[in-house]
Amino acid sequence: MGIMGQDIAFGVLLILPILCWALLAPPARRTLTVALVLLGWALLALALHLGAVRLGESAMWDLLYVPLSTALIVTGFWLASQNRSVAIRPARPRKRRLGWLCVWLYATVGGIIVAPVLVVLAMADAGTPELSLVLPLSAGLSVLQETGTSCGSDTCSRALTVSSAAKDSSTASIERAVRQSLDRRGWVLDADGGACRPVGPFGLATQCVSVFQIAGEVQVEVSVSGSWF
Repeated sequence: MGIMGQDIAFGVLLILPILCWALLAPPARRTLTVALVLLGWALLALALHLGAVRLGESAMWDLLYVPLSTALIVTGFWLASQNRSVAIRPARPRKRRLGWLCVWLYATVGGIIVAPVLVVLAMADAGTPELSLVLPLSAGLSVLQETGTSCGSDTCSRALTVSSAAKDSSTASIERAVRQSLDRRGWVLDADGGACRPVGPFGLATQCVSVFQIAGEVQVEVSVSGSWF
């Protein structure tokens, strides 16, 4: 399925929970409340999908839309059942049949969207560490040597050896300059010179950066560990 087809399918998926609720919901005052909540959730999911609102990875919210919408509908029926004077099932059989057809479409479209994403994420590793996380360095610093990617124990890493253009620069001063450069790029290093942050739809993979001295040289290591699931 192409990108346009996925967007169309996701748009249909946004509408179906509201339509299913309208067809199957009992004639109670709470029906409108649940419909408005579903509409608000659909609009938020659309904004997250399009990137207009950023709350973590958009793929995470795409995956959560179906179970959360279903939970809202189930909660709506439970709330309606608390009013014993209201029949839970719609009075008209034709409307009920359309409602269950809507549920079938909802489950089918949801499966078409969610299942492939789950399979891809489950099979994917955390990815290759990107040097763009730390480069370019601040003015006056340069990369002497760059290592290739090495992987082991569910972690992949790359390293840079950094030098300074300033004469008579000590290893300690170069390390301080590198720390300041990384700080400007959003990496808040701890006392040991390391920092990590979660990545991926569910934050189960981790990107890390560390600065250290070895054999009289300053090195920066970028690593990625874990998987999406």
